[in-house]
Amino acid sequence: MEGLSEQAEKKAKRDRAALHDEQVELLKAPLWLNDQCIEIWLENMVDEVVPDDRNDVCFIPPSSMALLNFGLTSEYFAGDWKGLELPTKALTLMPINDNVEEKIGGSHWALLAYFRPLN
Repeated sequence: MEGLSEQAEKKAKRDRAALHDEQVELLKAPLWLNDQCIEIWLENMVDEVVPDDRNDVCFIPPSSMALLNFGLTSEYFAGDWKGLELPTKALTLMPINDNVEEKIGGSHWALLAYFRPLN
């Protein structure tokens, strides 16, 4: 990846997500971040902040949250999300985009944090 240090390139390539050169360009102002950039950031944050022995923290990828936004039913996710064991998680992090159309878009991201002990 052009323009990235070796350490930054390693962080940009994770088990679940990877940034491509055109997505790295999105990190330069005044461009907009996409869901892949948000997913890499969230994975890095979880990897750096959450101790390895904590298995009660979960994050939902932006792409999955977008599918929820487009009105897919809970039955659609029942099988896929069962393995996440959400009822056992103390903290679930969910990036949300303000896109209202069923295509790539949106202009703002928010991070929804569900902390089960307070609910």
